[in-house]
Amino acid sequence: MRVINCITGAVLMGLPLGAWAATPLFHHDFNSARDVSGTYKCQAMSGARLTKIGDEGILDLGDADGWFDFGESFGQLVKNLSGDYTIAVNLLIPESTALGANGNFILNFGNSSSEGYAFFGANQSRYSISKTNWSGEQTVSADMSFPKGEWTNLVIVHHGNDASVWINGVCRKTSAVSLHPSELGATGQNWLGRSPYNGDVFLRDAKYADFRLYGEALEQSDIETLAADPALQTLNNAIIESQLDEFLAKRHFDFSDVRGNIVLPTNFGNGITGTWTSSDEAVITSRGTVTRPGAGKEDAELTLTLTLTKGKASRTTEYQAIVKAQLTDAEATAYDLDCLDLKVRKEGVRSDVTLPTATTEGSKVTWKSGDTSYLTDAGRLMRLSDGNEGHKVTMTATATRNGATASRDFEVTVAPRENHDSYLFAYFPSNSDENLYFALSRDGFNYTPLNNGRCVMSSDTVAIKKGIRDPHILRGADGKTFYMVATDMKSAEGWASNRGMVLYKSSDLIHWTHSTVHFPDRFPDWKNVTRVWAPEVIWDPDYANTDGTKGRYMIYYSLLTSDGKCPYDKVYYSYANDDFTDLLTEPEYFYDRGSATIDCDIVWDDATQLYHMFYKNEGSGGICKVTAQQLLPAEGEEPGSQWSNPSSTLQCTNEAVEGAGVFRLINTDTWILMYDCYMNGHYQFCASENLEDFTLRAQTATSGAFTPRHGTVIPLTPEETKRLLEAFPPETTTLTITGAASVRVRPDNFRVSRQRVHVPVRPGTDLTAFDPELVPSFGATITPTGPQDFSNGAVSYEVTDGTDSKTFAVAVTVEANPVLPGFTADPEVLYSNKTGRFYIYPTSDGFAGWGGYKFNVYSSADLVNWQKETCILDLKSDDVVWSDGNAWAPCIEEKIENGQYRYYFYFSGNNPSLGRKTLGCAVSDSPTGPFTDLGHPLVDTNITSGQLIDSDVFTDPVSGQTYYYWGNGALVASRLDPDMTTIADATVITPQGGSLSDYAFREGVYVFYRNGLYYFLWSVDDTGAKNYHVAYGTSTSPMGPITVAADPVVLIQDASENIFGTGHNSVLQIPGRDEWYIVYHRINRNYTGNQPGQHREVCIDRMEFNADGTIKRVTPTHRGIDPVSLDESGVKGVMSDSHGEIVSTEWYDITGLRISQAPGRNGLYIRTDRYADGSVRSTKLIR
Repeated sequence: MRVINCITGAVLMGLPLGAWAATPLFHHDFNSARDVSGTYKCQAMSGARLTKIGDEGILDLGDADGWFDFGESFGQLVKNLSGDYTIAVNLLIPESTALGANGNFILNFGNSSSEGYAFFGANQSRYSISKTNWSGEQTVSADMSFPKGEWTNLVIVHHGNDASVWINGVCRKTSAVSLHPSELGATGQNWLGRSPYNGDVFLRDAKYADFRLYGEALEQSDIETLAADPALQTLNNAIIESQLDEFLAKRHFDFSDVRGNIVLPTNFGNGITGTWTSSDEAVITSRGTVTRPGAGKEDAELTLTLTLTKGKASRTTEYQAIVKAQLTDAEATAYDLDCLDLKVRKEGVRSDVTLPTATTEGSKVTWKSGDTSYLTDAGRLMRLSDGNEGHKVTMTATATRNGATASRDFEVTVAPRENHDSYLFAYFPSNSDENLYFALSRDGFNYTPLNNGRCVMSSDTVAIKKGIRDPHILRGADGKTFYMVATDMKSAEGWASNRGMVLYKSSDLIHWTHSTVHFPDRFPDWKNVTRVWAPEVIWDPDYANTDGTKGRYMIYYSLLTSDGKCPYDKVYYSYANDDFTDLLTEPEYFYDRGSATIDCDIVWDDATQLYHMFYKNEGSGGICKVTAQQLLPAEGEEPGSQWSNPSSTLQCTNEAVEGAGVFRLINTDTWILMYDCYMNGHYQFCASENLEDFTLRAQTATSGAFTPRHGTVIPLTPEETKRLLEAFPPETTTLTITGAASVRVRPDNFRVSRQRVHVPVRPGTDLTAFDPELVPSFGATITPTGPQDFSNGAVSYEVTDGTDSKTFAVAVTVEANPVLPGFTADPEVLYSNKTGRFYIYPTSDGFAGWGGYKFNVYSSADLVNWQKETCILDLKSDDVVWSDGNAWAPCIEEKIENGQYRYYFYFSGNNPSLGRKTLGCAVSDSPTGPFTDLGHPLVDTNITSGQLIDSDVFTDPVSGQTYYYWGNGALVASRLDPDMTTIADATVITPQGGSLSDYAFREGVYVFYRNGLYYFLWSVDDTGAKNYHVAYGTSTSPMGPITVAADPVVLIQDASENIFGTGHNSVLQIPGRDEWYIVYHRINRNYTGNQPGQHREVCIDRMEFNADGTIKRVTPTHRGIDPVSLDESGVKGVMSDSHGEIVSTEWYDITGLRISQAPGRNGLYIRTDRYADGSVRSTKLIR
């Protein structure tokens, strides 16, 4: 009697460890189909095969749902297992195998999914046995995914009424299990890699090296001996060598055009480390420091050698490097201009234009618009083109370096206004009401059900199953015909009961023709199909018709069969016939993620020239995306190979989601990803400008008459909207103003309260003649129209539907805050001397559980007009190998090393190996990256309580020493060594005392120096509290102690303006001036009562000092600050007049509102002159 207690590791019945050597009842080494004894004939099935790795026999299940059958004779062994037994197996599950879905069984011995089985599942490392089905299972689970990427020894021990799971010689869990395999009888399903449940995924690409069944419970020493099998080490060494070879094949370093310091990483994750050597240390050192040949010299050529090591294995490879000779200033400006890449949509822009400013040769780039009425110098879109044609604007980039100047023109087309005024949502409402419903919206987020909340088409008239789900509607390539497809299904008959789809066609959205496609009849080879789910339609312009023409409608959908042909939901496609009544082609494989892949939605993006396909995959945790240049693979390529590697999950929630749909907002370049949070009663709408980084934009409750499930959204013309309202009138409409369509309006802060409307607009808007383009409710009109004068207060508007009318007071105000789009928090601000621009590095907010995983950077020339530059670190990617997300609270420091700029970026990330937050550091030679992580945490153990979060870096201008701070609940100060990556002298310096009403330290430290004092700012209270605020103290040393100020509050809520949660700040001094700004986050006004700490926005306000050096309390504002002017080389005090000709002049009033012409009335004004050399000068004038 030999069972090991997982808690103590002792033998319970007193027998000595290792006192005997057990003999297996069954042993298979996979050297042949038969077992080691030759008694049992086994078989590799469905593409699985027996092979060799060195001298070891291997079972390779392959990637085509292969499995291994021990045969029915093995069932007699199972029948006899009435007492203790042990199962031991050595196997490898690749990193690429997704384990999140149902299935992924390592082994299964049973009769059927309803007549009993015993299995081990990899997704939870779970052993279960049942005499019936899942409802009768008795289980022992380690509650962990089975290890991937290495050969692993698994042992299952059943002793008495307890079962244990051992992985690599370590007991992971023991639980009560009273059922024994003998109670299953002689099993007929004795498999490796396959589940008895249809629809469960196979254990794809897994490999087995040894399988044993013992008729007794092994001792701990025997289990440890199995885990220490030298064959396992040999196999794992082979994996490591293969990993190194594969890594070198995929990881490409290009040193063919070196013009500055380079990052030579030494930690590559997964246990792989690297060392570098250089053939010429005078040109490139082994740490990546570069010394370029002088101007006019020959380029330098050398060899960089990388040696990768993991365990005892290593690989070495060489890279040829070319270090370019330095350029003259004139050559540098020409080169930098030539490298600028202005990415705009070919069809025309409908949103702000990101103007590139990063350069390689150190030129500083400024931009000038040829028509600021359409695009400002900062790339801000001020209006769309009138008429049907786009309006062309010349944007001029000027590069300057050490007095040398050059310019380059770029032509940007501003798109015409779209003839759309509403959105149509086609959907079905519930499992008990599987009919077609329509709803309309003005803003794309809030919908009014049509037809008095009843269906617009009953399914019993169109569907074989008398039910439809997942309707997808598409405006045709001709712009006037509509196509729709839906799942033909009645859910009451079960989730594997539908056999086809419904096809619809209409020219007016009111009258539809329809036909059904029943797959068992239409495609005999698919007679065993059990699911044809969520079909969608897209126009394929590349399809070659038999008559030589191009273009046809593709319908794609997910399939599942009961015969093993398609064992889990995969995406297939067919092409429709000419009149859209049938499928013209057989189902062809399109894509899958390795487990059930459903609910696909494809959009074409003109900016990237790519198809973006969104889909749901439970194994990946929700909604992901792949891209392709064309819908089908190139000739000769494998089906599915056209698609990119999948993204991380994109939904902004931890809730269960399905039914992804993607559409573009009218008259913008903003994409919306919507999905159904079907367990929680709402839809979420997330916004993105690039179809990659999504932030939560709106959450719409699904209740009452509006309970949409999976559906799609398309924009409508005014005529189409009117036609639908007349054919399917809503139950009630409320006269109101629903929005403002002007591109100058900030829609997230637009609000209506009773009959007062607040319209926030971006800086630079002339309030004396502004048309907010107010949008009335459906069926209503609004007057007056056109530009109005809002400079003296609210303007009255009347909304009428011909019967009733309402008057609204509409006030328009200029608001610079928040300065960044969407939800962001914990801002770190930097002025870069290298580029002459300002940068903000925030936490990406709006994610449940503070689960953002990307660090983005934004830049500005004036602190008011900000543009997103790029993602500098993605913690879910290989960018940071030690972290898997929760990217929080960054800080950055600019340094000059060996005459070149260097940027050190510090941050906090979740460290899954330690189960807690740790601090990291990444390095770049540009404020916009790319950044390279150290490959390991900078700080992984705190010297005090609290999380390792909210760090700050500060270089003392007096001593030149750099300091590093962090803390949550307690404040730690430390010194950084000159390498900026080594911590020394960590000390707790928490300011003592205080309360939540004044200065009790919580988090978010920020340090700066002014007039002989070191200022320490920190945040008080919880980040989700309205009272969250900034307090401060001072010290005569960067290491403290800190003296709390007599009036310690710097920044706190202003309830009168609905501004709450003002905290976690950084501070900016304009170089050369005693001019200071505080950059902070606040709670978005729409979320003060709903997850406020996860929906924050970044703002900037002026910070001033009293004569004694104390900080004046800052009043948080919506208005924000005025633009800060810099010359082309940064702020250097008073500018000289030697900047050449003035090429443009702009006028502003004292509040920062732009004036269309020189002022005609007396008052105080700001004049901004732009010179031919790209410099800017602002002057306050009294007229």
